[in-house]
Amino acid sequence: MPAQQQSAQPTHPFTCNTCQVAFRSSELQRSHMQTDWHRYNLKRRVASLPPLSSEIFAEKVLATKASAAATAARASFEKPCAVCQKTYYSENAYNNHLNSQKHKVNVMRAQKAAPSTIRDDETASLLSSAFSMGEPIVESGSKDAVDVEAEAEFSHVVDGIKNASLEEKEPVSRRPTRPHHSTMEDDDATSTASTSKYNTNPKLNCLFCNFASPTFPLNVQHMGRFHGMFIPEQDYLVDAEGLVTYLWNKINELHECLYCGKAVHTTPGIQTHMRDRGHCMIAFESEAELVEIGQFYDFSSTYSDAEDDDDD
Repeated sequence: MPAQQQSAQPTHPFTCNTCQVAFRSSELQRSHMQTDWHRYNLKRRVASLPPLSSEIFAEKVLATKASAAATAARASFEKPCAVCQKTYYSENAYNNHLNSQKHKVNVMRAQKAAPSTIRDDETASLLSSAFSMGEPIVESGSKDAVDVEAEAEFSHVVDGIKNASLEEKEPVSRRPTRPHHSTMEDDDATSTASTSKYNTNPKLNCLFCNFASPTFPLNVQHMGRFHGMFIPEQDYLVDAEGLVTYLWNKINELHECLYCGKAVHTTPGIQTHMRDRGHCMIAFESEAELVEIGQFYDFSSTYSDAEDDDDD
């Protein structure tokens, strides 16, 4: 035994081999045996694990308490939907419910029974949902600068929510296996009418909620601010309006999700899918996705130097 440990033995004759600590008196040793630290190290010893020091154990306790407090804060969320007579205990589930087709249909039916009262409640719910999404983080130096166009566009959104009238959509009938020519024409006419009903201008209408902006830049700003849509590689984008128009056609004509490629029968159906699944984004990862929208970009500046070297 080292000389230092031999000299410390008389002053600390009582030890705990599990926690590898020593005590001056038997009372301190017995008190230690009752602590959570000692019990925790006993469990680690059974599992053939080394003991933890008191400092590391204290950090683990604090981290566990912080996690429990965060869980309790999320669990305390409670918000009812008076129209659907349901209560939600998750903010994400509540926001998804507000954007669901079933909720909108129930709102429309309730408005017919009591238009003024329900419309005020629904406007408040939609506004609360919009504000709960949060605002993008900006630098402190730019907080004092007011974006006049953005504020005007946001006020336009609020007015649109207040004046919006939700209509019940008729179910899509199944097309026969071998339809007659007249049936195909009727389906095409219905599809065209449905498309024009929700979006009439690809450059001014939101891809995900049909909100109409006064200008194309404000439309792009709206989609990024309220739906989180980000246009990739903007430094090399040469035809922004063409790109948005192409995406508009995928949603309104093919009824196809921009991110996962899922296809449904209606435009509102695919819009609801993208909002609920968080798919309000442009797929830009695989080679096939890059080629699909590559016509709207110009990356020649990235490989011009290599071409010059080849020419030399």
